[in-house]
Amino acid sequence: MIYIVDDDDSVRNAISFLLKTESLAHECYNSAEDFIARSKISHPCVVVLDIRMPGMSGMELQKWMNQHNFKVPVIIISGHGDIPLAVEAMRNGALEFLEKPFDDQILLDRIQQALKIDIEKQAESFDTDSLSKRELEVMHLLASGKLNKVVASELNISTRTVEAHRANIMQKLGIRSLADIVKASLQHQQNNV
Repeated sequence: MIYIVDDDDSVRNAISFLLKTESLAHECYNSAEDFIARSKISHPCVVVLDIRMPGMSGMELQKWMNQHNFKVPVIIISGHGDIPLAVEAMRNGALEFLEKPFDDQILLDRIQQALKIDIEKQAESFDTDSLSKRELEVMHLLASGKLNKVVASELNISTRTVEAHRANIMQKLGIRSLADIVKASLQHQQNNV
């Protein structure tokens, strides 16, 4: 899904027409506030975002997405080739900064790259929301390098129960190794800081 957020009707319509010709699913929003209120983020996706809009600016929306853990690729578009804005957008995680008017093929290429990045990012992520509190505790202790019997002792449960939790964790997250448990644990800690 490609989300287009731009207050200029003609720009939104032009990008929408371009994406239709390529059979790319997309949604259009005329403001940052409209995007926040109505969008239902689905992956893979990319947000094509105008930097200067009335109300909440594109830069403010980008910061809002970062603060609310919307980990989506962003392509910034602007009618003003403002270098400090471009630098700030890139620091905030934008993949690209395109100045209007931009070449249609360049925009399409950047969108395809962003979708590929999002696909790869989603493949690397683990949905730890399905884990119980106890399974999260076991995962973090295992990720710290502790053996099953040490984890059992620390949590005052049997080694067999730790093994059952470990099997559940691996099954729920679709992982096969201790290295993946470590990655899932690190990701969970980063997302819950």
